[in-house]
Amino acid sequence: MVEDERVSRKKVAADPKLIFQSAEAFLNACRTLDTATKRGNRFILPIVMAVNSALALELYLKCLCTIESGFFFKGHEFDEQYLDLSPSIKNELRRRHEKAEPNEFFAKMRADGYKTDLDSLSKIGRDTFLHFRYAFEKDIAAKGAAWALDSFMLDVREIILDRHPEWTPISYPAPR
Repeated sequence: MVEDERVSRKKVAADPKLIFQSAEAFLNACRTLDTATKRGNRFILPIVMAVNSALALELYLKCLCTIESGFFFKGHEFDEQYLDLSPSIKNELRRRHEKAEPNEFFAKMRADGYKTDLDSLSKIGRDTFLHFRYAFEKDIAAKGAAWALDSFMLDVREIILDRHPEWTPISYPAPR
């Protein structure tokens, strides 16, 4: 995306704590769904968890951007939201990702032909929220959307909580 296009996107001012609480609600929904699938509920599709995770990530990114600048830009694309963050935050997120990357999940992704650096994962996940909501539509797999951003989402969440430890929920355990 060209810098002029990013600047022309609509800015939205909002309360970052309310954005964080919304993100937490979607993350909590994912945990509930995951627990139900582990207990044998066959009617919860993985794409439903991916959509909720994608929405949680979107909200965490918007929250972090709002904490930094007082606003976020409208849109669902994670790679653009990531670019909206300050260089120091992006560097911190890259460091955290590189530390987490050598694991079994990312090794399997690489074996399947995916790049697992943060920029690549952001690009393939950028439209997850949009594409996975309508996965029943014809040829959704050809659109190239994939979800592999849970670690990234939790890294963004941790950075938010580093800045606002008073927002740490006590009603359920930390996700890691």
